[in-house]
Amino acid sequence: MKQFCFRALVGPVLLAMLLMLFACAGQESQSEPEEDPFANETPLAKSYANLVITDFTATDDILRDYPEDLKASRDAAVTALTQGGKYRSVGVSESVVESGPTLIVKTHIPQMRIVGFGARFWGGAFAGNSEMLMEMSFIDKDTGQEMGHKTLTSNVNVMGATWSFGASDRSLPTDMGNIMAIYLQTVVPAVTP
Repeated sequence: MKQFCFRALVGPVLLAMLLMLFACAGQESQSEPEEDPFANETPLAKSYANLVITDFTATDDILRDYPEDLKASRDAAVTALTQGGKYRSVGVSESVVESGPTLIVKTHIPQMRIVGFGARFWGGAFAGNSEMLMEMSFIDKDTGQEMGHKTLTSNVNVMGATWSFGASDRSLPTDMGNIMAIYLQTVVPAVTP
């Protein structure tokens, strides 16, 4: 009886696995449109022409470890709000906004962890979650009164982060900035011209 050769099967088996992997890659999925996650939020009582997104504050550890990520998150929010075109002006300082009712958005980051590329590459899912918690308060510039507050949080799926070699870990701050912009556009009414 001849010895069965496993080496002869390795190539065809790998080829079959690759073909199965890519077989569904070109198919378009038919999914329902995503619902607005903030559709049930109560809008603020007053309308605003301008928004000011101040520098994010955070714990000393976060300020030390993630200064560029905090800036990227704020910049993503400002860019998304500006491109949305809902408000007359969106800025990072009160001195750059136009006249009219202005809402100041103060954001504090008490919790943030971003798994590094090396940890994700070598540890995979065992490197843990990347996460970010954002506490926003909304201040009316004219009265100084707090008009509302909101806490947003996000965790990165560890398996998705592993398969993407940490891309979703690295995009978390920007993604949170975009989520912040979506929330603000939902709950902050704009002054109609």
